[in-house]
Amino acid sequence: MEREGKLYCGILTRIYIIMILTGCSSVIYIPEDRQDVHISFEGSTMKSRSYDPDEDKVTDISLMIFDETGDAEECIWLADGEKECTAKLIMNKEYTFCACANFGYQVYADHIDELDEIRFHMAYPDEYRNGIPMYAIEEVTLSEDDREITITLERLMAKISLQMDRSRLSDDVRMYVRAARIGNCPRSVSVFTESRVRNEDDCFPSGFVRKDFETDMLNTESDKGLSGSIYLYMLENMQGEMDTDIYEDSEKIFGKTDSRRKTCSYIELEIEYMSDEFYSTGKGLIYRFYLGEDRNNLDVERNCHYHITVTPEDDGLSDDGWRVDKSSLNDYGPVSFN
Repeated sequence: MEREGKLYCGILTRIYIIMILTGCSSVIYIPEDRQDVHISFEGSTMKSRSYDPDEDKVTDISLMIFDETGDAEECIWLADGEKECTAKLIMNKEYTFCACANFGYQVYADHIDELDEIRFHMAYPDEYRNGIPMYAIEEVTLSEDDREITITLERLMAKISLQMDRSRLSDDVRMYVRAARIGNCPRSVSVFTESRVRNEDDCFPSGFVRKDFETDMLNTESDKGLSGSIYLYMLENMQGEMDTDIYEDSEKIFGKTDSRRKTCSYIELEIEYMSDEFYSTGKGLIYRFYLGEDRNNLDVERNCHYHITVTPEDDGLSDDGWRVDKSSLNDYGPVSFN
């Protein structure tokens, strides 16, 4: 898209840009003569299970190029799997390359300061028809010495691997995971600045969910009691530190009047439970744990892979690491012979 007073129409530099996703990277080759800019994108052949998103899929790309004053030189929209385009740029000049991928619509800005206003919104928490949303921002000074420049695309979502370790449970206890979900799952994300849920309206009432056959891997068990893994995905939610230091994971909870109860993201497991003494009905046992970098942190950062292992002990009803809702639990009671 040409802008009067901003673009040069003479003989310009030819640059070859290849973005390799993900990684995700771009290589810019600068010949000695001034020529057009050629930009191309390559996708990945990585496979994924049918109910997981393809983490490397790219369907559409918005590429924005800003000059040293912050004005837009080019805003290019690639759709329908198109991965190549051309732009006209000038040698020995600083540019900022910004990209948004898999948004499903064109993203553009007249000035780099407008990037702070760009947000990506999800229709629902497990909709990945266009692929996982991604972004990139890279400052580049074009010169004869800079023949290869790497631009990295990062996912705007975090990936959470979840597994069960039943090795510390008593022999009579059986725990079958029926569902796993992310509570307070963000609806949108600020693309070029750090993002956090601001109020309960920013969250889906029911977040990203795995249930039925999708939790089968959590109900497998190796010789050491460790299950397979399932994967959950969510947009970034940087909620910061707890108000005061806590010393037990079970203390990482919020009262009914605490606003963070409706903005901080958590994992919730719905478990069918049976032992010699108790059995569950209805929704089963509910295990809940607020996410974060550590015990005193509530951040879920974009483009990070978190690994969580649930390790219930003994009867599994008084675990310190998870807050357990036992309201659906029943005891067998005395046996009566009439």
